[in-house]
Amino acid sequence: MSLKSFDKFCEMIITSEPGSQKVILDERQRQVNSKLTTEALLIYIFASFANTAVMDRIYQWCDSFLAPMALIAAVCYIYWILRCHFSSALFGINGTAPAKWSAGILMVLSVLWCVPFLFDFADEGGVFHDGMLTAQLVGGISFLLIFIGAAATLVLAKRTEKAEPSDNEKKG
Repeated sequence: MSLKSFDKFCEMIITSEPGSQKVILDERQRQVNSKLTTEALLIYIFASFANTAVMDRIYQWCDSFLAPMALIAAVCYIYWILRCHFSSALFGINGTAPAKWSAGILMVLSVLWCVPFLFDFADEGGVFHDGMLTAQLVGGISFLLIFIGAAATLVLAKRTEKAEPSDNEKKG
């Protein structure tokens, strides 16, 4: 870490508000996080391209092109969470509070986004429509996976908190 980046890092720690919901990452975490985010986005791009090519030329397995892309995005989100956690880049040096806050909001939003899909699924009357999966089913599965990813973030945050001694335990 260069002296300039270390000074910037120290400045972020000093000037941030206590209990801030902003994630503070050290230089290694920032680089790993950026690399893994790029990796997950590239996987999403190639998987979406492959899925669109298959649905356009070989077999359209879903009655919508957007719903499978949401499903691929949800899978890439879970992949990104796991890769960041195992690389120690999911939680910043200021603790797990920002990640827990984001995961909680995402869990609530995924449930709210899933409700219209459930009502449409009940109205459409099934899993299949003209030999294809319905967009309502695939969309509902997508939001369920997003909920699972956010719940996994909460579980990983709790495990990380238990593994790291608190400030009181360090002093005593």
